[in-house]
Amino acid sequence: MKLKTKSLVIILALLFIVNFVYFTNVSAHEVYVLNSAEIAHDVAQPPLNLFAVALSHEALFFTSTLLGLLLIITILGISLSRGLERLLDPILFKIKPYAAHIAQITVGSALFASAYYGALFGVELPLVQLFGHYTPFVTGILYVASASLLLGIYPRFGGLCLGVIYIAAIFSGPGVYMLSYLTYFAEGGLILFFGAAYSLVGNISPLKPQPSKFYTALKNRSSFILRMCFSSSLIYAAFYAKLIHGTLALDTVNKYHLTNYFHFAPLFIVLGAFMIEIFIAIFYLIGFEIRFTSLFFLTFLTMSLIFFGEAVWPHIILIGTAIGLFVHGYDEYTIEHSWYKKGKREPVL
Repeated sequence: MKLKTKSLVIILALLFIVNFVYFTNVSAHEVYVLNSAEIAHDVAQPPLNLFAVALSHEALFFTSTLLGLLLIITILGISLSRGLERLLDPILFKIKPYAAHIAQITVGSALFASAYYGALFGVELPLVQLFGHYTPFVTGILYVASASLLLGIYPRFGGLCLGVIYIAAIFSGPGVYMLSYLTYFAEGGLILFFGAAYSLVGNISPLKPQPSKFYTALKNRSSFILRMCFSSSLIYAAFYAKLIHGTLALDTVNKYHLTNYFHFAPLFIVLGAFMIEIFIAIFYLIGFEIRFTSLFFLTFLTMSLIFFGEAVWPHIILIGTAIGLFVHGYDEYTIEHSWYKKGKREPVL
């Protein structure tokens, strides 16, 4: 990377931190959507039977599914418009290389937020609860890893720190729940093994002088690996909060009177939210309508943050990853790349 480009990226990263801290400080003290007593009660309840909910609202479920399919087909038709491809593809291809920069700044900022607010990746995982007397040390490591990634100073070390903390957290209590934050582990691992998007110093490949074919092939699949981990985390989160512990979602619907806005039965609203989240994850997983999915996901997420007044900082990884996937678009392991890419043209949305 040229020196001017490096400087620009670092300045943007620092500006992002300043604005990020100022903005998230407003909302970081918001309580959970449900209080701790409600969460403890709901987690102890049996899973919801959403299949039975679909059967009991068969006509409504069929109509909603049909409308969803029509929307998908419409977006696909627009996305494959030759005129739109000729107009927008030159711009979309130019911004593709910056997806990795967005990912690096995103994960660096998210680690900074974790250290700043004293919780690992999300407010439900306080550092004190996870690491006890080692909390000051872990906080310091998070700050160091954040600076390493954001400033591009030995970014592989930042990726290593992230991976070690993630694994340590698994054995500190949350266990399989850490799948919700699998995107962090993927980002840290990709930077550790394949290098960062930008770096002032210390971004040299550990394989000298010539990387193996396996290493090169795996590096070329970085976007695919990130998509797999990101979509897996979304699927797990949907199953956890809408199905396995679906009473959490049901109580949220009732507590915030969502039936006043969506005139359906509370259980059907939970089913609808579950289906939306699953389809978003599947579209990322298979690489279908990636840019539209990112726009829809960001809109869905923003509305949720505003309506429920949730803390913004735990969602930085979701927002940044979705933006990065929008910018990168289609890789060769996506359905639309395999079916519709032609020369210098690819589907717009």
